[in-house]
Amino acid sequence: MTTKRDSTRNDNDIRPIITRKNTQKKNTVAAPSRSKNSPLPSAKRTGARSLRCPACKGAKIVGTIRGYRFTYFFLFVFIFFVLPLAGLSLILASSYSTPFLLSPEFIRSMKLFAIFLAALVIPTGLAVGLIGRRKVINTCMKCGHRWKPSEKRK
Repeated sequence: MTTKRDSTRNDNDIRPIITRKNTQKKNTVAAPSRSKNSPLPSAKRTGARSLRCPACKGAKIVGTIRGYRFTYFFLFVFIFFVLPLAGLSLILASSYSTPFLLSPEFIRSMKLFAIFLAALVIPTGLAVGLIGRRKVINTCMKCGHRWKPSEKRK
């Protein structure tokens, strides 16, 4: 099978393509490459103020994103589950005699109340632990001070 050659193209007219690689000097050292997501150091940014810790004026600052807060969950469960059950049992213990507290009806009603309370409190507590996640928190690497970055800088 024969191919048809383009008659307008002359092999003598082809010029070598000049690439950036061909024009660079061989002895030069290339600068370290940066990914698109890595920021420039603060000294190399134009017009950027340096970020300092408000407590110790340290320059090593790390910005982290806050995640799930277990302390909010446990605090919510303690306030709305443990304290009501303990308070109810104390109120009933002071107002009734001991044989009433040991009766099967009372124990069954307390179990039902605890199950009902747990069914409401635990899913709500899990949702409460999500409050404030994805917020940026600055932390000083020198003294450990934490603060929220201000929204508006002037």
